[in-house]
Amino acid sequence: MYAAIRESQLRDGVDQPNQAARAEFAELRHQQPGHRGSMSIDIGNGRIMTIGLWDSQEAADAASPILRPEMERLLLPELTGPPEVTHQGTVLGNDLTR
Repeated sequence: MYAAIRESQLRDGVDQPNQAARAEFAELRHQQPGHRGSMSIDIGNGRIMTIGLWDSQEAADAASPILRPEMERLLLPELTGPPEVTHQGTVLGNDLTR
C-alpha cells in the first residue's frame, strides 16, 4: 500500500471547508482504481492535512490526471494554492483499513 500526505491552507475568511465540494471530490476519488481511502485532519490555523491511501504509487499516479482538474474546480477556490505533497511512500503498517 502507498500513502501520500498533503497539506493545504484555507484562504483568509474561509472558516470551514465546503463540505459539499469535498464530498463530491471524495466520491470521484473513490471511483479511481486502487484508491483505498483517505482522511482529512484539521491541524490548526486553517491548515488541513490529508492522508490518501492507494494500492500502489502507480495507482495514485494514474488517478492524478483525472483528479487534479476536479480538485482545481471543487477545492482550490477555498485554498491559498494546490495542496502540497509533504510526505509519500510505502505504508509499513496499517490497522485502519483491512
